[in-house]
Amino acid sequence: MTDSTNAQGRKPAFGRWLIAAAAALVVLVLALSFLAVNSHRNDTAIDVPTADSADAGFTRDMATNTELARLGTLNGRQAEILYLQLMYYHHMGGVDMARACARQCTVPQERKLAQGMVDAQQSEMELMAGLLKERGSAPR
Repeated sequence: MTDSTNAQGRKPAFGRWLIAAAAALVVLVLALSFLAVNSHRNDTAIDVPTADSADAGFTRDMATNTELARLGTLNGRQAEILYLQLMYYHHMGGVDMARACARQCTVPQERKLAQGMVDAQQSEMELMAGLLKERGSAPR
C-alpha cells in the first residue's frame, strides 16, 4: 500500500483532499491573522486587569505580572512554594469553571469533559497541598 491508497487499495477521493487542503488553508489564514494582530505585543507584558476593570473576574485565577516576576527571582524551596501556591490558586479557578459547566451545560460530552476536569484538578490540588505541607507552607 502506498501513501496515496487506502486500506482497500483505492485512491482517496479528490474531494477529501480538497476539504483537507481548504481546512489547512483556513488554519493558516487564522494563524497569520492572529500573528499580524498581535505582532506589536512581542516584547510587552500581558496586561492584568485591575480589581475594578470589566475583565477582573476572568483572570482572578491567573498569576499577576508582579507574582510572575517574583517567581523569576526565587530559587529552590522558595520558588517551589510560590509556584505551588500560584498553581493551586489557578486550579481553583479551573475547578469553578468546570463545575459550572458540569452542572449547567446541556451537551453530555461537555458535561463529562467538565466533570473530568473537576476531578483531575481537585486531585492535583490535593497533591500540591501535600507538597506545600512538606515544605512547611500551605495554599494561600
